[in-house]
Amino acid sequence: MLSYDWIKMIVLVVAIVFLWVLAFTIGSPRASKGQTFGIFYFYGGDYRYSTDPTTLGENMQKEGVFSYDVLDFNVREIGETYAEILLTSNSVQEGDVMITVDHPESIEKLKSPFRILIDNYGEVFYDYNDLIADAKKYCLENGFVYSSNGVYYLNEQRITDYFAQRMKKDPRFRNEESQRYQDGVKGEIERIKRVWNNAIMLEDCLNTHPEIKYSYVRYTQTVAADPNAIDAETLANQKERVYGINLGRLTGTEKVITSDFYYNLYDEEGAVTGSTAEGIVLCVYDYYGYQPHLQFETLSFVNAMISKYSNFLNTQLPALIK
Repeated sequence: MLSYDWIKMIVLVVAIVFLWVLAFTIGSPRASKGQTFGIFYFYGGDYRYSTDPTTLGENMQKEGVFSYDVLDFNVREIGETYAEILLTSNSVQEGDVMITVDHPESIEKLKSPFRILIDNYGEVFYDYNDLIADAKKYCLENGFVYSSNGVYYLNEQRITDYFAQRMKKDPRFRNEESQRYQDGVKGEIERIKRVWNNAIMLEDCLNTHPEIKYSYVRYTQTVAADPNAIDAETLANQKERVYGINLGRLTGTEKVITSDFYYNLYDEEGAVTGSTAEGIVLCVYDYYGYQPHLQFETLSFVNAMISKYSNFLNTQLPALIK
């Protein structure tokens, strides 16, 4: 049998192994949209970053920036062939934050990556004012946070009950008596606390340092290139929105933003005269409807960036939960 059918036996063994691998791949639990944090870079011209984009999220995770429920990271670098990638990623709600650039040369040429992004996909990017409002509403309307005499508190019992409901089908938390489950409850309480506190700190930061806001009226670049590209009714409905944080305006710490993100400046002869991060913009995807509980991990990322490159965050605000 071995002499005459050895080929058949090898084929059979390979087929069995393949089927088991396929079954395991299909049946194994996967990180959801919210549990995979996407950091995207959309650049143009000579915009650069020295921080390895594949490790930025992992480093933040090690530093405790994200909650226990962020399980994986997805990094994309998007260049000149942006259209298909952005269309595909948007169709599957991929991405949480986008770092892009709006430098003067690209604005003059009507090819700014930031403006291309907002003109084409502005509906999936948050106005920062709405991001903060949604985060606070999430905490208050679900009963996770309440106030008494102007002081805010966590409703830990409400959070615990909601955790049991939300994680009912999660294989990590099947046994309510297990230590893993109890750790999950503690992690959920901490997650809600961070959502609230990050929203309060970012709101104060934008009010105290309005210079970091990066506002834009959608379709401005598109219409400048072709006045007939957008119909009058659509244009009439546009208003200036805070689509990003200007990373180049962050100051006050030893860590300078241009050590990680910058583009070069040139003189008339084409020689490099320096570098700047002015107009390098941090945008936030609005996929709240698809990831209602983990949408606000983006607040943790934004505040971590602000804290890393500036002293703008006030950690002693009265509305913060201690």
